Amino acid sequence: MKKTTSLLCAVAALMAFSACQGEQPSGDEETPGTATESPAGPQYDPAALLSVSFTPPAEVVENAEVPFTSLLPYETYETSSYDIDLPDIGAENRIFVTQYLLPADGDYSEYDAQLAVVREYDALVVNTADEDSHDPALVAGNSAVWRFTIIENGESKTYQQNYFVFVENHLVQITCQWTNRRDFVRPACAEFQQTLAIQQ
Repeated sequence: MKKTTSLLCAVAALMAFSACQGEQPSGDEETPGTATESPAGPQYDPAALLSVSFTPPAEVVENAEVPFTSLLPYETYETSSYDIDLPDIGAENRIFVTQYLLPADGDYSEYDAQLAVVREYDALVVNTADEDSHDPALVAGNSAVWRFTIIENGESKTYQQNYFVFVENHLVQITCQWTNRRDFVRPACAEFQQTLAIQQ
């Protein structure tokens, strides 16, 4: 009889313990008050230009007297122009860095929307390069569009390699341009975009 009573007590204790365990949250459940949110990405002022910094090659020198004339039709912008200080190189061989504020209500997160802005530039300069000569790129951690450009003026041609960098409603355009020194301008362009840093 004593053995039967002990056995019944043990079974009751086990059932009580199991019921108690069933009330505890499992590892997959969220305990109230402990929820965490992922930190939000950078939020940029849609009404203010960005702070854009980079390290130009030693032979690339800023020259504010040679403006970038192929500006997109946006009211707020900032542009800088750089000579290539090498012997026997024409003034047309140069680098421009331009940034714009795009409409704040626009969504430029998708490639097609970015390419639509690039097409505005194509129309502005009458780009005669192949329409398919563009690719997605990543510059300073931001999505970008690489675009090859040919601008014809009579029998002469000016070539450009452009990076259109999109940061929310901000656009940073790196334009590397040449007529006769592609051998230097293209590597310098790559160095520019590799050292680019963008902050508010």
